[in-house]
Amino acid sequence: ASNYTGETMMDGRLKILAVLPFLLVIVSFITTKVVNFESALTAKEKQVLEFTPEKIEMIERQALVVKNDLKGPIKTIKSTLSRDFPSKPLSAIAPQIARNGGEKIIEGTVSLIVIGGEKKIAIVNGVVVKEGDSVGGMKIAKIEKDRILIKSNGTKWLHLEGIK
Repeated sequence: ASNYTGETMMDGRLKILAVLPFLLVIVSFITTKVVNFESALTAKEKQVLEFTPEKIEMIERQALVVKNDLKGPIKTIKSTLSRDFPSKPLSAIAPQIARNGGEKIIEGTVSLIVIGGEKKIAIVNGVVVKEGDSVGGMKIAKIEKDRILIKSNGTKWLHLEGIK
């Protein structure tokens, strides 16, 4: 019989523990309604809390119309060959190298000198040359920024046209 009363006592405690959280919630709710607590929100925060957005009308978008006559923003200029390039062959325009039947030519004109890193090239008598090349019996010994050293029975400096 003692075992029976212990079980009922245990059952009573379990029932109280099961109901106790609900009772605490009800008591705390009644307490918050009866007692006037100060609001933790400022006036601006209350205003934001009470905000209700207005109804916004959506305008239906119209389909885009693509026209066939649209042109790109970049204009290209069509060039003609006759305007950009000479009508005569370059061989007719380029200066001719004088040929004197093996005779050594020591005179020459230097039209252009290009020096880039290790490469040095020049245009002598209308022919593109580099150091060590021969033109009209002249050997190109050295190319500098404004003159060329040529060897032919002797040495002579040829200066760039317009520089002396």
